[in-house]
This record gives sequence, structure tokens and C-alpha cells, in this order.
Amino acid sequence: MSNRSTIISARGLGGRLAQLCAKWARTTLFIASLSIAFCGWLSATQLTFEAGQEGLVDQNEPFFDDIDHFYEVFPQLKDTVLVIIDAASLDDAEDLASTMATKLRAEPELFASVYYPEADPFFQKNALLFLEIEKLNTLVDRLAKAQPALAAIAREPNLNGIFDLIDLGVTAQENGTDLPPNFIQIVDEVAAAVQALGEGHDARLSWSDLMAEDGNDRARLRILMVQPPPERDTMTERRMIKRLRDLAAQSSALKSGASISVTGRLALAYDEIETAKRGVGIAGTVSFVFLGIVLFLGLPSLRMNLAILATLLAGLAWSLGFAARVVGSLNLISATFAVLFIGLGVAHALHVCLRYREYLMKGMPHFDAIGQAARTTGGAVTLCALTTAIGFAAFVPTAFLGIAELGLIAAGGMGFALLAAFTVLPAALTLVHSENTKIRKPWLHPLGALISPKRRFALLGVIFAILGGAYVAMTGLQFNFSVMSIRDPGAESVRALAFLQAKKIESDFIIMTLAPNMAEAEHLKEQLLLLPEVAEVRTPQTYVARDQQEKLYIIEDAVFFLGPALQIRQPAPLDPLSRQKAVKSFIERINTSAGQDPATLKSLQNLASVFDALLRSPDSDKKLQHIDEELTRTALRQIERLQTSLQAQPYDFDDLPAEMRARLVASDGSVRVSIFPAEDIVDVHALIRFVNAVQPLSPQATGRPVIETGVGHIVVTSFIEAGLYAFIAITLLLIIVLRNAHDTALVLAPIILAGILTIATANYFNIPFNFANVIAIPLIFGLGVDSAIHFVLRTKEETSPDEVVTSSTPQAILLSSLTTIGAFASLSFSPHKGIASMGTLLTVGITWSLICTLLVLPALLRISHEARGYLKKND
Repeated sequence: MSNRSTIISARGLGGRLAQLCAKWARTTLFIASLSIAFCGWLSATQLTFEAGQEGLVDQNEPFFDDIDHFYEVFPQLKDTVLVIIDAASLDDAEDLASTMATKLRAEPELFASVYYPEADPFFQKNALLFLEIEKLNTLVDRLAKAQPALAAIAREPNLNGIFDLIDLGVTAQENGTDLPPNFIQIVDEVAAAVQALGEGHDARLSWSDLMAEDGNDRARLRILMVQPPPERDTMTERRMIKRLRDLAAQSSALKSGASISVTGRLALAYDEIETAKRGVGIAGTVSFVFLGIVLFLGLPSLRMNLAILATLLAGLAWSLGFAARVVGSLNLISATFAVLFIGLGVAHALHVCLRYREYLMKGMPHFDAIGQAARTTGGAVTLCALTTAIGFAAFVPTAFLGIAELGLIAAGGMGFALLAAFTVLPAALTLVHSENTKIRKPWLHPLGALISPKRRFALLGVIFAILGGAYVAMTGLQFNFSVMSIRDPGAESVRALAFLQAKKIESDFIIMTLAPNMAEAEHLKEQLLLLPEVAEVRTPQTYVARDQQEKLYIIEDAVFFLGPALQIRQPAPLDPLSRQKAVKSFIERINTSAGQDPATLKSLQNLASVFDALLRSPDSDKKLQHIDEELTRTALRQIERLQTSLQAQPYDFDDLPAEMRARLVASDGSVRVSIFPAEDIVDVHALIRFVNAVQPLSPQATGRPVIETGVGHIVVTSFIEAGLYAFIAITLLLIIVLRNAHDTALVLAPIILAGILTIATANYFNIPFNFANVIAIPLIFGLGVDSAIHFVLRTKEETSPDEVVTSSTPQAILLSSLTTIGAFASLSFSPHKGIASMGTLLTVGITWSLICTLLVLPALLRISHEARGYLKKND
């Protein structure tokens, strides 16, 4: 009697409220519809979305202070968006970069600062000084061999000059001497360009690539550093990234083989929001479809299913309105609430509805069945709502604000789901009720026969599962708090960042620190380079070329033999007749040549046939003029580039461009030091090693690796705290409500086993805990205990556990668990790996909880029932 007296108020209130709403069904649903519309409007207009780690934990953490201080010293580096231009040629890369820079500077309301260092004349003039001596010697040797070719074009920058260049190779072919550098490639590229231009397509011959060092793909890369306005909101940031990508798509479409990608914190946050939205949309659809299938198969009554869906809609709308008012914005994790609610929001309604159906089958009138169903399930449903809310809210007292927000929203959502089950559901059932509705019997009768004779084996299995699962769980518990490891690897910003890291190009996913002066920066660099975890350290002196005097001697030698060859003449442009004559002479020269190398002959003959076809085509004069201009323009550009680079002069740090110096040494004299990892820090163990190695030498070191590590420690601590909070709070609640340690133990036993088996399964299948899925264990405690509560409390109403397994309660447990599993499993389809892992882990946990509740708990209840009967018999 004590158990029942504890929850009698919830039962009585639920019964009276349900009967009242059933009596005034139309009024109840009208009021509910108005509130749904209002909450829908509220959530649509006031609920925003934010991404990134900054909103996941308290901003007053020391590692956030460090990065804030760093950006105070170097404000031009804060929130920098990197625009990466990777083109098929150096000329295309430079053209695209210049075009993009011009377009971005024309929109200062979105792009406050655009920095394109390669465009600075200083770097164009001193480009050769940044090469290693060995590479510089190699380049100069190649230019020496190309000197006759360069001279041919400079002497006559038109088709005649290009034909003279090719004739050098033809003569070498005939004489059996060395061909000019990249001769066959030049011939093939000229043939391809002429054919494309003749057909009206865009094509450009990049002489810079043909004469540069083989495999130097870094030369075809250009990077713009773009900053948003300092005073902005989230919507401005999103417009900025979207506009950037629109401009990038328009520009890259102009150059064949070119790509422009965007990365940086703001771009990563933008992609994370888009990925999360897409993932939630996919998961919501899958979850809703799965819910429909479960309801159709488990509750084959269209009328009841419609009533349950109406209840779900009301609870979801109220919860989102509550989120809009209380939280105001959703983060990556809390955005999953809507999907979770599709599975969780029907659980209470299912128990009430199935109990209602059970009473109808016994011949009870509709209104009496509703009231009795609400009264008999009210206590269990209310208790389950509380335990589920506790499971969600367990993170609220922790420092992990990201899940704390989800906990707060979901805890409120469970209250709204409970309210809907006792208001909207009775009203909806009344409207759809028909006295002619055929009620089918429950279909879980065999459960009692399955468990009863095997209860001792089930208990033995529990013991082995606890021992084995605990061993696997505790020996391989894994945490991975690397943000990059849970983002969508196919997102543009993630791919671009991985590209930068592979190329050792600076981004904010390196460690940055400050030194008080140049000398201290160089001393710190020496210490850091002794660490095996550090691959490279850059200080301001890194941008001052080494061995300048020796390199300048090499450049002087190049000037001696290249200088005359690079003197561009300006002859009169070729007229149509002269072009026709030059082309015909070239074709005849190729056709009459007698070379020794078949591959070279094949390329030359292909080029001759392309020009021959061009002569025979309509408007050949106009086409030849266009080809003449395009081919020689890029050749002259390369010659001018070489002329500029041969003017290199010795320099020191003070000679660097002012904007570059300001990005390396702050106005207060602080010096920036950039530290690159030796390992791939997407791996959390490598990330920890990198940060732990650097911080003793530079305690104020900052950057995304340091922030990830700091946030990761908070997540791990919060995970442990939330697990303890959930377990303690739920245990105390059960003891208070049930007033019986024995019943409390029965309720907790299957869920403890499910928790152990969940961790063991995660470890076995290498599913580490991360930022998103750490909610799993506390939530499994809160959700998994619900089924056990329904089972145990229903046992109190019957004479033996066997009667429970043939009632509607196991079916309600199964159906509500399946809808929950469907919601969680649907998250596994998300392209965001963090959300997907959360769905996977929760699916595993609730599945184990269902198995333990339906198979283990009945066996324990029978053993307990028999033991009590034996004790009473012997009293």
C-alpha cells in the first residue's frame, strides 16, 4: 500500500485531467492548436543556430583567455577566412587570386580586410631568395638550357617567335643533340591550346609551368586571407561565407581545372551548421517513417495512431517554443532534440493508449477507459518523465554547456510530452473514437513462456554479462575530443583544412604563442625544435631568406647569361597574310624534318596537323590572330616575371612589407611564433602529445589544438560528473517514490547491466566517446530505467509477474523503446560524424536496455516473487 500511496496523487490528477479533456475534447484541441501555432511561430522567429566549440563550454576558461589575449595583440588574425586557389597553372592561379581579391574588396560590408601577400611587389622581386640553394641552382640550370627558347620569344613575341622556339627542338632532333627543357611537353601543350582556341574554347598555355621545376605544384597555389567586419552578428558571418563561395564558384568556372575552397573557423562553423541541418533533416524523416511503421505494426488502429501523432505534434511544438524562450539558440548537439523527441515524445502516449485499449477490450466504456488508463499509468508515466528529464538534465550542473542546453530543453520537453499525453491524447482519442472500432489483442503472449522456465539461466547469463562487460568496458574506455574527427570529412572547409595541414601551410589549427622580443622568439624556437612532437617552428626571421649572399651570387650569374635573352622587342604586329605564311612555313618545316626520336616526331606532326586543320577552317585569319595574341601574351608574362625576380636585393626583417611585419610583430613588440605538429592531430592522442609537449615551454600557447584539449578535459570531467549525477538522482527518486530498496534494486539492475554492456560494445566496435555522444550513458540511465519502472509498478497491480508479461505493458515497453531506437538510429544517417556517433551509441544503449528489461527483468521478478512466496510460506 505504501508504494501506491506515494504515487496516488499523480494517478488521481492524471485521471481527472484526462477525463476532463476527453469531456471537452473540441475545446481542448482548439486551445492546443492555438498554442501549437504560437509556439511554432516563436521557434521559427526566435530560435537560432550556432556552431563551434566556443558555445560548448564557459568562455571564462583560461585557454579562452589565452586566445583572446593573442587576438588582442594580433587583431588582424582573428576569424581569418582562408580562400585557397588551386589552379592548373601558375598564370591561372594568379589571375584567379587577383580577380577574387578585387571582387572581395568591392564589398567591404562583408569583407573588411583582404590580404594577398603574393601580389606584393616585394615578394615578386625577391621570390628566388626564398628557394633553397639546391633548388635555386636547379632552376637556374633549367633556365640556362631554356635561354635560346626565351630569346626566340623575346626577340619576336608573336607566332614567329613560338615557331622559332619549336624550330630549336626540330634542329636538335635532326642533329641528335639535347632538346630544350620540356620540349615535348611544350609542343603538346601548344597543340592542345591551339586546337581549343580554334574551336572557340578557353585555353591558356602556361609558360611558367613549362619552364618551372618539375612537380612544383605549390607554385600553382594562392591563398587570400579575408576578415569579416569587427562588428557583426552570426547572420553576417553566414552571408559572408555564402557570398565568398558564390564568388569562388563564379571565378573558378572561368578557368578549366581550377578550384577555389574556403576554410577557417567561420567557414568550418558554417559547414557544421549546414551539415547538422542536413543531418537533422535526414534523421527527422527517417525517424518519422520508422515511427509510422512501428505504430502501424504494433498498434494497428489508424484512429489511435492519429491521436498519438497529434499528441507528438503538440509536445514537439511546445518544447520548441520553450527552447526559443529559455535558450534562444541551438548548438550542434541541442539541435538533435527535435529528432530525439519524435521517438521519446510518444512513449508516454503509447503507455496510456495501450492501457486504454486494454480496458476497451475488457468491455469498459470509452470515457471510463480513458480515465482508468490515465489513473493506472499516471504514476509510472510521471515517474518515467522525471527519470528521463534527470538523464537529460544531468549535464546542466556541469561545465559542458553544449549538452547542458540539450538537457534543459529535453527536460522541459519531457514535461510537455507528459502534459500532452494527459490532455491532447484523451481529447484526440475521443474525437476519433467509434463504438464499432475492432480492438485486436496484444501479440506478446509468448513472452511469459519464453522467460519462466529459463529464469535461472537468465540470471546466470546476467552474472557473466556483468563480469565480462565490466572488464571490456573498463579496460578500453576511449574519449576522442578532436573536433576535426567528428566533422563531415566531405565538407569543403574540412577538406581544405586537411589540404593546408598536409602542405604545412599555416592555419589556426596550429599552436600559436607570443614571445616578448625577437631574441626570445628564436630561443623558444630552438627549444621547441628539440621536441619530437614538433615538425616546424616559424618566427619573423623565418620570412627573412637565409644564405642571401650566396643566392644573390647565383642570381647574378643568371642575369649574366639571361639578361640579353630577356630583352623584349616590339616588332610590328603580324598581318593576316604574314600569319598565314608563317604557319604554312612551319607546317612544311615539320613535314620535311627527319628526326630520330619517334615520340618527338609524333608530337611535332600532331602540332603541324592541328595548324593545318586551322588553316582550312572558316574564319582562319581571325582564329590565328586570337591564337597569336593568347600564346604570346602568357609567354611575355613569364619573361617579365623572370626579369622582376632577377632584380632581387639583400633585405632584412625591416624591409618586409609593413602589412607582413604587422602580422609577425605586434605594436607592443610581442612576437608571433607558429608551431606545427609532427603528427596528424586529428588523432586525439597525437593532439594531446603535441599540446602537452609545447605547453611546458610556453604556458600561454594557444590555438585550436589547445582549445580542443582544454574543452576535451571539460567534456571528460562533465561526462563522469553527469553519469554520477544521473545515477544518484534517479536512485534517490526511486527510493523516495517506491519506498522499497528491493524494488529500487530491481528497477536499477537491468539498466546497470545495459550501461555496462553499452560501454563494452562501444569499446569492442571502436566507438569512442566524443563531444556529441557523451550524453549517452547518463541518458541511458534516464531512459532505460523507464521500461523497468513500468514493469515493476505493473507487477504491483497483478498477482504474479506472469500476468504482467501477458498484459499491454510489455507491448507498450517494446513499442516505446522501438520508437526511441528509431529516433536514435536515424541520427546515425547524419553526415556529421559526431551526431552519427551519438545516434549509434544511444541506439546500442537503448537496445541493450530493452533486452535487459524484457528478458532479464522478468526472470529477476519471478525469482523475487518465488522467494517472497517461500518466505511467507515458512513464516
